[in-house]
Amino acid sequence: MALKHTKAEMYLIEDEDMYLMVKYNIRGKISTTSNRYSRANNPLVEGYDPQKPTTFMTYLDANNR
Repeated sequence: MALKHTKAEMYLIEDEDMYLMVKYNIRGKISTTSNRYSRANNPLVEGYDPQKPTTFMTYLDANNR
């Protein structure tokens, strides 16, 4: 079987040891989205301005496993 655009040849893994090596070594990659500066405006923070919309910040550290 060949890939449609690159025409690279593919084959099925028939060797059980090779299959297990691939299966157990699949891992997700690190992904990050960062913002250097954020400012929340809610009654719990210093500098709260009731004239501006109330905003909150959240930090999530989540893994798939």
